[in-house]
Amino acid sequence: MTLPAVPRIACIGECMVELSPADNGLFRQAFAGDTLNTAIYTARSAGNALNISYITALGTDHFSDRMIDLFQSEQLHCDWIGRLSDKLPGLYAIELDETGERSFSYWRSDSAAKQMFSRGLSDEQKDSLAEAFDLYYLSGITLAILNDEDRSTLKEILIKARHRGAKVAFDSNYRPSLWPSKAQAQSVTCEFLAITDIAL
Repeated sequence: MTLPAVPRIACIGECMVELSPADNGLFRQAFAGDTLNTAIYTARSAGNALNISYITALGTDHFSDRMIDLFQSEQLHCDWIGRLSDKLPGLYAIELDETGERSFSYWRSDSAAKQMFSRGLSDEQKDSLAEAFDLYYLSGITLAILNDEDRSTLKEILIKARHRGAKVAFDSNYRPSLWPSKAQAQSVTCEFLAITDIAL
């Protein structure tokens, strides 16, 4: 008897270095990102029932190497991760005020992930990406960090994927600081909602 194929899921986005408050004014270092968190917890919940790949771009530095180690330890496939020798992953720090309210500081304007489509993925990978998965998951942050040309590339890939029956899941996660204007954020979000099957 032939077993049914394991559904293939692509999670597209950015993993960042996270610094969170620890004791004595020190910081605890971890890795996080909205699409990464989704990929990890989906993989943990599904076990071997799903085949999940993370799509991004990283540097060739020690932090990027450790990110790859984390992804693999969580059973995420890393075949679609570009490595850029002249770029680094983004970083953010969490600070707490006297009431425990969190605030965030970001260093991500030149992160490797911003170039995942322009330089991270090869032309061959971009050509085959629309055929490779059954479900494509992305977020508003994914769209915010890409330039116009790379957003268009991603949109074309998703349209081709949907034409062959794949689904698109889109979490319209909004970070005002990542967009030039609220109007552009709304326009791009609506553009991608129009090709979305599962809106979150």
